[in-house]
Amino acid sequence: MKHHPPLKALALAVAALLLQAQAQAAPTEAQLNGVKVYGDVTIAQDSVTSWGPWTEFEPPAAGNPPLAQLPTTADLYRTLPQATTPGNGGGTTPPEVPPALSLVGFGGYYALFRGGESGEDLTTDGPHPINVTGTQTTASTGGTFLPDAFVLQVSPITGEYPPPTSMALILDPERGIYTSSLTPTESGETLFALVNNPDAPVDAQANQVSFYQLVSYIGAPEGGASPQVVSHLGVIGYATPEFDMAALKRGNVSATYAGHSLTNGSAFVPMTMDVNFGTSTWNATFNGGANSTVNVGDVAKTAVGFSVQGGVINGSSFTTTGASTFSATDAGSVAGRVNGSFYGPQAAAVGGAYDVTKNGVRYVDPFIGVKQPATTPTPSQPTGVKTN
Repeated sequence: MKHHPPLKALALAVAALLLQAQAQAAPTEAQLNGVKVYGDVTIAQDSVTSWGPWTEFEPPAAGNPPLAQLPTTADLYRTLPQATTPGNGGGTTPPEVPPALSLVGFGGYYALFRGGESGEDLTTDGPHPINVTGTQTTASTGGTFLPDAFVLQVSPITGEYPPPTSMALILDPERGIYTSSLTPTESGETLFALVNNPDAPVDAQANQVSFYQLVSYIGAPEGGASPQVVSHLGVIGYATPEFDMAALKRGNVSATYAGHSLTNGSAFVPMTMDVNFGTSTWNATFNGGANSTVNVGDVAKTAVGFSVQGGVINGSSFTTTGASTFSATDAGSVAGRVNGSFYGPQAAAVGGAYDVTKNGVRYVDPFIGVKQPATTPTPSQPTGVKTN
């Protein structure tokens, strides 16, 4: 421990130094001119009583001197300390590391509740439309489409038996799926898996979007059945960068997308979408504009079909508005909403979910479409032209 001298002794020492300095003779002008403090500037020039080289500036009658008369040598100025960033070699700013891309998705969920005294009574709640986002917690180490671990956020939360709003998912390489825990607990487990896109070889991963299915078992008692099961069906991927969207708009680009809706859990039906980036509008047709029957296992179910006109684009997202119109080529009325996003560089794909009610039945299904190559029409023979 450092010991400090008593305050009285320190004061006496300072007073003695001041008296000694006063007793010394003042330095001569020659001595002041012989000591340089920086550059070529001496103590005599740099003092509280003299402006040194700046005394050469006598204001002319016409005003301040032109800038060309200012001194040009750097030796007349004090060198300021240069700011450095610790750990980067000094003086240079390291390049910014771009943040991990956020995952964006759309879909719908059902909830199955098992109640009653015997635990056999079943209640189904849904479908309910949802938006999802994902935040990377561990980057991909095996070149997989998704990170090795991420947190999935779900909104909005509606329905009588809502799903979890936040789920931390980690890749289980042995099963090839994501799970809420590599060791399932008694309180339940969440399983998340990508669903193959039928549009191979132009597959979903190349366009940074994929169908997914999530099943969450909530509150499973020991040795018994789960009282609640939540199932998502949706799309998830990396949205098109805003500068790509802005370039497509500036170029007044138009594009056609073709793909599939994933309906009733496992049945794919066709969809197409026409986009005008210049006017920020789009139109789409799902399942050819009319309902059809699809087989889900051994059960025949209905896949909805309809068309929508007058959708709008905002950034990398697209949606319908109150001015959008819904129609169908078969009998019946249809109304609802479509939300989605452009995915991949240069809007290589579209993905989203529709929430429509047709003839009193509600449908919430995800869809993915891949940008089609531009086609050049074959020139036809002009009419009224005589040929030999």
